[in-house]
Amino acid sequence: MKRIITLISLTTLSGLASFLPARAAISLSNKVVTVGTTAGFGNTPSLAASIGQIIAAALGLIGVIFLAYMVFAGYLWLTASGNEEKVTKAKTIIKASIIGLIIIFAAYAITTFVTSRIIAGSNFGG
Repeated sequence: MKRIITLISLTTLSGLASFLPARAAISLSNKVVTVGTTAGFGNTPSLAASIGQIIAAALGLIGVIFLAYMVFAGYLWLTASGNEEKVTKAKTIIKASIIGLIIIFAAYAITTFVTSRIIAGSNFGG
């Protein structure tokens, strides 16, 4: 019964949408574009801003992966029940995760330092 009522409702709504005049649809579309542009969605970001967003997303993803490895290693360690192989494996995962995170952030810091020096030494900085 619920499926029939849902189907009838969707059919009715789609039928009502076809009676919407084209002028009203264009007006509505223009209003949505105006709201989006006012909110800043219509502006195309610069290449540097786009690359910055990609790097920020990648660093966020790396943080999530690091957290997942740490939780997995902690779970493995807690459920080891005295099994030295599992404890050693958990410690290895924790050490490798921390070393990997340090390498990632060191690479980011070095890249940021070098690019800022290149920009400061060239005409790109203004």
